[in-house]
Amino acid sequence: MSKTETLSVHIDPKLRADLAAIAKREDRSISSIVELAIRDRIAFDREQKRGIERAIEQADQGDVVPHGAVREWVESWGTDFELPMPEPKSPS
Repeated sequence: MSKTETLSVHIDPKLRADLAAIAKREDRSISSIVELAIRDRIAFDREQKRGIERAIEQADQGDVVPHGAVREWVESWGTDFELPMPEPKSPS
């Protein structure tokens, strides 16, 4: 069994009730639901950080979509003439 530590948090009573309902429905403890939520949030944060780092690397290499092309694309959303998503332009 892995070693654990206690973490005390103050939460809104409604949030506590929602956690209790999830725990009851899944036949688990509130602690296990909170730990899973924390694990998921940390995994999300790590993936987001990796995505940002990849985007910075691409930008540093000049592999970017010009701002004007993005603006035109976004402004076309919901119109009869919606443009396709612009492709990155590699440096010449």
